[in-house]
Amino acid sequence: MAALALLSVTAGACSGGGPRAAVGRATTTTEAPVPIAFTVTSFDVAAAAEPIAGTLDAAKAGVEATFKRWLEENVLPPLRSAQPAADLRPLFTATAGERVATTPDRSAFVDEGLPPLIGLRADRADLAMAGLADTDGHIPVVTVHLDLKLRGTAEGTPMIVEHTGDLMLVPEGDGWKIDSYDVRTTRDTQGDTTTTTAKS
Repeated sequence: MAALALLSVTAGACSGGGPRAAVGRATTTTEAPVPIAFTVTSFDVAAAAEPIAGTLDAAKAGVEATFKRWLEENVLPPLRSAQPAADLRPLFTATAGERVATTPDRSAFVDEGLPPLIGLRADRADLAMAGLADTDGHIPVVTVHLDLKLRGTAEGTPMIVEHTGDLMLVPEGDGWKIDSYDVRTTRDTQGDTTTTTAKS
């Protein structure tokens, strides 16, 4: 009988400890970032000759990849976590890349120096492309109109970040590089607006 009584007390202690432990266990949830990606809204081609088969798709994909890398390395990480942006020079030709890296033009392409934005999402993320096919059917240049508008909340205050402008890209190595640009970046926090422009 004593053994049965001891077993009953022990079982009661174990069954009572489970719920109490569950109640005291802290749980946290983190909202997953909203996916943000560019949409190519158009790709017009002025052709001196019929483009070689596959060159249009290859040019579109290459240019889109350059902007995707810029968005994912130089815009979204600094805005989401206030971490530094990646090196811009791999996205540009040698001359343009050196200019962007060593002059105030850099601030038009990266979103550093801001508190982290919560709930970051895109109102617009559009690329309108226009290519030129030469007499050999190659595409040596693509111009892009950039229209990117992001919004989120920084320290409880709504913020809007916009990158707009026109850029020219050329094929170089295994990708497409930005060779010239005329862009405008606006950062707006409840009417307190700063604007940065860059042109080459």
